[in-house]
This record gives sequence, structure tokens and C-alpha cells, in this order.
Amino acid sequence: MADIEIVAISAPGHAASARDKEAIRIRVRKNLGGDSDYFTDSDIDAYINQAYDECSEISRSEITSETTAAVSGTYLYDKPDDVVEITEVTFNGETLKKVNLDEILDMANGEEDFSTLTGTPAYWVDYGVSSLWLYPTPETTENIIVFYSKYADELSSDTATSSFMKIADRVAEFYATSLLAERDDEIEKSNRYDRRYKKQKARFHLMQKNKPKATKQSDYFFEGETS
Repeated sequence: MADIEIVAISAPGHAASARDKEAIRIRVRKNLGGDSDYFTDSDIDAYINQAYDECSEISRSEITSETTAAVSGTYLYDKPDDVVEITEVTFNGETLKKVNLDEILDMANGEEDFSTLTGTPAYWVDYGVSSLWLYPTPETTENIIVFYSKYADELSSDTATSSFMKIADRVAEFYATSLLAERDDEIEKSNRYDRRYKKQKARFHLMQKNKPKATKQSDYFFEGETS
């Protein structure tokens, strides 16, 4: 029997199995066809990173923490800039109970100046887009540690790869292709790749859903360790 030689063909200078941003961009341009030169690398990269943001919101798997010193008389604190979901808040090493704003107002019993309702915080509220509220208001400068799932780092360089499983690369590829084709009025192509994007996104969601979930994130960190 004659020997069979298998030859992998890829874009010049790039490995066929590469997962980095440049490889995804090359596949997007191939999907778009002859009109792909209309779009800059930055156009494509922006959609690739948007897709990975969606994957972060689905998976919520990259857990980290941020430590802030409490300020006496201050009950509102900024959330981390890259937060997807806060999973736990501790004050001086003690886990606070998450409640809603109505419960805090009930406990305040009509008091409107919350800065005067001081003590050791036992509760926290997810307050608006960018803040969390501690109750009672801290009267000491202990550490507040916020444990949270974060957005994945943007793929800034061409050689950067995502921290997700490979299926997320297809989510990013099809998402970028669909939106760029729509911008070029290639509606049929846009719809075709939108269906592929949604199918791969659903598979990614299912695979993440079946992974074990942590119930208390502080258990993942030793004393003095934040990530």
C-alpha cells in the first residue's frame, strides 16, 4: 500500500490550529469573501472581543477579588470595573448577607441619613450599575473584600488567545462575521452566520451550565491571597 501524505493548508505564516486573534480574524475575512478588505483589523477585533464578553457573562468562571479599606461613615463603595457578577462580600473576614434595598430601608426604620447608622456591616446590596451598599455603615477601617466573576481580558495583541474552551473561538468568529456582513448589506450571509453564532453560543452555554459551580468564593483563597 502506498504511503499517504496529509498536508494541512493554512494562511501564509499562520498555523492551521492557531487560536490567537489573528487566526480568528483570518477566518472572519475568509467568511466575508471578496468584500472583507472594506473592514479594518480594528473593526473585526472589536466584534471578536465583544463576543468574548458575552462568553464571560455566560460562564462567570474567572473568579477574582478586590480589596478596599472601609471608610468610617461611608456606606457606598465602587464595584470593580471588570465585574460580571459579585458572588460574595466580606468585611473583616466575615461574609455579609446579600439583601435587597427594600430590606435595608425596613431595617433603617425611617432614618434617611444612612451615614449615621453605623456599626459592623452584616448586609450588602447590589446598588445600581456601579455601587454596592453596606449596612450598617462601617465605623471602622477594616478590609472589604469583593469576590466576583470578571470579564476576560481583551485580546490586545494578534498572538493573544482567549482563556475559554475552543468553542468560544467559533462563537467569536461567527458573531463578527454576522455583524460585519450586516454592515455590508449582505443580509442573507449575515443571517446565516447569525444562526451559526447562536447555535455555538447555545452549545457553549450548555457546556458551562454542566460544569460544577462554587457556592462560596472565599474558600478558593488563602489568607492574604486575592487571586
